[in-house]
Amino acid sequence: EQTIARIELPQLDRKALRTPAPMAMPGQRPVEILTLDISVGGLGILCPTNPTPGTPCKIRLNLPVSLSERQLIDFEGKVTHSVFVSKQGSFKIGVQFVDLPADKRARIQRFVGS
Repeated sequence: EQTIARIELPQLDRKALRTPAPMAMPGQRPVEILTLDISVGGLGILCPTNPTPGTPCKIRLNLPVSLSERQLIDFEGKVTHSVFVSKQGSFKIGVQFVDLPADKRARIQRFVGS
């Protein structure tokens, strides 16, 4: 009989955020991605390429700060997983924020809580 260990990850509050954004990865030209959702832990995105888990990346996000205002914020992250989604012809990717400064974390928290 085989047992499978499960790792329980904390569920962070997420909020839908669908906006185009540039993503840069080492040794590659920047690609245009579509964000799906955001939490203080990271982003869900659709990407035309398939980066391997652990790949570092930089994303410039146009984050809504009010109904009429958006703010450009640069994030550093790493790819946690990638799954091909045939319907979109893209890869659904999880990006975990790396060394997220407190002020950016607070902005995301305000957006997610709004």
